[in-house]
Amino acid sequence: MTSRSGDRAAHFPLIEKKYGKPVAQWFRELKQLPSEKYADQLGLLIERHGFSRAHANALVMFHR
Repeated sequence: MTSRSGDRAAHFPLIEKKYGKPVAQWFRELKQLPSEKYADQLGLLIERHGFSRAHANALVMFHR
């Protein structure tokens, strides 16, 4: 279980296991998105790839 310390990277091992790709791949996808808006980045992960909101938020906030 991740701590509440705010360390978003603590989610990465579970994200890689659950979604089957390294976090570097998800960061590349976020970088290729034409919009830099938070909601658009979150939506990409949640709607297109089935991420939970918590995991999507961890990646987007770390990416930013």
